Amino acid sequence: NLFRGGSRDLFPWDADIDANFIADHPVDLPAFVAEHAETLRGLGATYELRGDRVVFRTLDDSARMDIWILGPQDVHAFDIQAYLSGVRIKVYREQLQGSVYYYRPGEKIHGNTKGTLLQCQW
Repeated sequence: NLFRGGSRDLFPWDADIDANFIADHPVDLPAFVAEHAETLRGLGATYELRGDRVVFRTLDDSARMDIWILGPQDVHAFDIQAYLSGVRIKVYREQLQGSVYYYRPGEKIHGNTKGTLLQCQW
């Protein structure tokens, strides 16, 4: 789930970046983002906590990132490495062979987050 959206995408209403950031130690999510709030503002961004994730967005809300920041996780299980825009990323094999679940078109747009999920495999 790196980037979705746009008129040619399967889910054009959902134009954001989604990612999971993991650590090998416990992460206090509210404290972590609060500690970096001034830096974010200096970059023209802010955040909103939403349960186990953070929505980072520009101050004018023209760009968003949904980031899950999780710990502790088995960081060593993510044994496949690659570079994305110059940033090293790691994935695990099941991510490449697994399934993707998503809400049926229209459900998420209308706020129904308890709807039936689509299951896509690649």
